[in-house]
Amino acid sequence: MLRSVGQTPASFNKMIRLESIFLGLKSLIYGLLISFGIIYLLIKISSLSYGDNKIEIPYPITQIIFCIIFVFIIIFLIMKYSTNKIKKDNIIETIRKENI
Repeated sequence: MLRSVGQTPASFNKMIRLESIFLGLKSLIYGLLISFGIIYLLIKISSLSYGDNKIEIPYPITQIIFCIIFVFIIIFLIMKYSTNKIKKDNIIETIRKENI
């Protein structure tokens, strides 16, 4: 819709990029908070089941960093796919489909 009123391809790409980064960061924050909570609960449950014998379970920082990088790679690929698909669409046909 914004392309029909004069949005340039550069500003369109910037808008899509910023939206993708924002959604990626938002989902990572929620996901990391939930996963750290689950890891904490698992450590507490395992330490309670073994009594006084404290088991040292480190947080899997390298795996978390790997997952963060992997999420951004997936978001980048989805962003590229969607921008290529939108660029191929005819603006007038897209507006007609939206009005139906």
